[in-house]
Amino acid sequence: MARERVYISITYGSIDDAHLLNAVYIAMAKLKKLRIEPILMQVYMPGSKPRVSVNGVEVSIRADLADAIVSIALETLAQESFIRNKHYIEGRLAAARQYQ
Repeated sequence: MARERVYISITYGSIDDAHLLNAVYIAMAKLKKLRIEPILMQVYMPGSKPRVSVNGVEVSIRADLADAIVSIALETLAQESFIRNKHYIEGRLAAARQYQ
């Protein structure tokens, strides 16, 4: 079975904000246990405020950041799977209609 991928990006502007990486690493470990491959992208831009996003969805930075990352990752994967299956079914229905 192919593993699903999740893209996690973190942007921070000072070294003090790097503590967010700990929560991101915890979330990555949880995702790996669920057989989801997390891909981490880090951006250090001096002066910018800290931001974390999962598959393009921004995560609010709070105490349970790791759980929020896992939750959003599962939501986005479910939505992508739904869209993929919907297109597959629509294609099969169109082919069946043309066959009749």
